[in-house]
Amino acid sequence: MAESENIMETALAKGTFSVLAAAKGRAYPQDIVDVHTDAESAYKAQAIENRINDLGAGEENANLVNTLDTERNALLATMKASSLTFLLRGINKGTTDGIIAAAKEKFGDITDPPNYERAEWVTLSYLAAHIVSVTDAENNVDDHFFTVTDVQELAAYLPEDQFRKLLALMSELTFAATYFDQAVSVDFSQRR
Repeated sequence: MAESENIMETALAKGTFSVLAAAKGRAYPQDIVDVHTDAESAYKAQAIENRINDLGAGEENANLVNTLDTERNALLATMKASSLTFLLRGINKGTTDGIIAAAKEKFGDITDPPNYERAEWVTLSYLAAHIVSVTDAENNVDDHFFTVTDVQELAAYLPEDQFRKLLALMSELTFAATYFDQAVSVDFSQRR
């Protein structure tokens, strides 16, 4: 009798889990990208870099090159102080489907002729879903739930080339997440 009670206690002691929570929390690929908000310093630093390259490494220009290099390094430090580090993570099919459904609700049937506003909204919605957090140069973290409105404001305020870095990483992670979804079966074993 004691043995059957022990078996019963052991069976009851096992933990439970939510399969939906486990599936939602699966490890999609993630990566970071640094975005610089000080476009003026970046422009000036690049101009100085070009001038240094034009001058060459000759002794006759050594003092000028050293002075220019010091100026460039100061501008690079200013740029670094204005940098933001974005952590992005791939998104699941449920999130993608939700964005498409919201786009249909907002803009109508997506098979209609191309619509720039709809395409932009969908792209920015995808980006918002990918953003996990943003860390500034002083290690302050913004990890609120990013909305399409937040990302529209980022697109308006960030230098265009820097915003494109976010879109590029989003595309890489979307490809990696799609590959992950296709490479792993329902039981998380590798498909053959």
